[in-house]
Amino acid sequence: MKILNFFVLSMTVVLFFTSCEKIFYYKLTEVDKQMIPYYLGQKISFVDSLGQPFDLIVTKDTISWNGGDQEFWEQKVVELQSKNLDFYIVIVVNEAYASGQISIFISSIHIHYGIGYDMEGNFANFSNTTICYNNLLINNKIFYDVVRSVVFYDECDELGNIIGGRHKTSIYYNKTYGILQLEDKDKVVFTIDTQSE
Repeated sequence: MKILNFFVLSMTVVLFFTSCEKIFYYKLTEVDKQMIPYYLGQKISFVDSLGQPFDLIVTKDTISWNGGDQEFWEQKVVELQSKNLDFYIVIVVNEAYASGQISIFISSIHIHYGIGYDMEGNFANFSNTTICYNNLLINNKIFYDVVRSVVFYDECDELGNIIGGRHKTSIYYNKTYGILQLEDKDKVVFTIDTQSE
């Protein structure tokens, strides 16, 4: 009986120490939450490449937890939609590894843009596809602390076959106004409407 008790006790100790894996939680800071300047119900005015105005409405502004196993992170998700729901933008910010990441998805071109920032909320050149500007003239207005995220992609058909050459798309963003401009194939797709402010 002593051998059985010793065996059970030994196995309990072994199981206890092997099951105590550290779990990491990355909670959004106030800086993270302020990286997306939009709020629920807000109307953001843009101008398309033909000079036609259009509005996007913030239809989602949530904070939730994601992850699994030993890592969980809090994230903020903001969605902007056109009035007739044919166009939308999803912006996600999350905290991980002592720096933040803003991800922007544009539905019309199916591209994800990534923008990194440090713990103080300063945009950073974390990759060779990110360019930071102290100030930049966009649609006849000077914007400060602007970051440009560049993505290269192959033009494909519906089946995923490459049908065109390599293209470049860029998004311009800052913490005060959010999305300032989208370029695709070196042409402006839309720009923030500076006349409606």
